[in-house]
Amino acid sequence: MAITTYAPKQELFGPNDKQVKTLIDRLLNVEWYQHIGTDHVRIEKNLQQFMEAFDLHAYETEWVPLQDVPGTIKSLELEGSQLWDVVKEVPDKISEKGKATGRKDSLDQLVHDIPELVYHGAFAGAYNHFQNQQAVSLLVGHAMYISLLACAWEVVADQSGWEENPFIYLIEIREEGHMPIGPKQNIFYLA
Repeated sequence: MAITTYAPKQELFGPNDKQVKTLIDRLLNVEWYQHIGTDHVRIEKNLQQFMEAFDLHAYETEWVPLQDVPGTIKSLELEGSQLWDVVKEVPDKISEKGKATGRKDSLDQLVHDIPELVYHGAFAGAYNHFQNQQAVSLLVGHAMYISLLACAWEVVADQSGWEENPFIYLIEIREEGHMPIGPKQNIFYLA
């Protein structure tokens, strides 16, 4: 994990170096999926804030019991989802903003390091609950993707229009040991 070997005072991520490193530290301390399968009202508020950041209001929240998580994951329909239509463009927009601000190297460093940083903890947490390979793979992939988007967004968060990082709300859900599974039609599933 190259990120964790850097001297703390070495600036890697431009003007937002401290915020990015703080988020990386948070990711290192996530107890992945500790409370998956239980519901909590505060988590719903985090999800609502995430959705509102993308101006999406037509979604309902549905909690999924632990035993139903693998089946729910298999039933997700990202294509045609309003949320996915917005989120799938975020990596390209971050990349464009990173190039425009001279922060491409910082983003490249995150793309290289964040998946490895998140993988082991997310895998252990997912495997602790599910031995279903597809469920574990999807949970781990989701964790790496959301973590990378959250960190990458922080690199450009000092730019106009980028001040609020909506992916922080999903990280907060994960810090509470839950899982934002994803959308199907107008329902967003949480576990």
